[in-house]
Amino acid sequence: MEQNILLIVLIMSVLGFIILKRNFGVAAKLRILPAEAKKRLDEEKGIILLDVRTKEEYMEAHLPNSTLLPVNVLENEASGKLPNKDAEIFVYCRS
Repeated sequence: MEQNILLIVLIMSVLGFIILKRNFGVAAKLRILPAEAKKRLDEEKGIILLDVRTKEEYMEAHLPNSTLLPVNVLENEASGKLPNKDAEIFVYCRS
């Protein structure tokens, strides 16, 4: 009985590791350095620069031509503020 439990825990651990590794790999591919983002924003048309901070943080300072869509309303308001589903979106936040 103890061997079965140990085997199940081992299998679950391996599966969990594979899933985490796959997800972190995708996230890493989606990250871009600020210098590269600026260069692409300067050279390419149609990229949306999305600020997901609070309105107060946005009012203090924000990147030029950015669109404010706070993360707490993102799900409900994204379709209205981001109508082009094919646009490339650069998202930035405080952290």
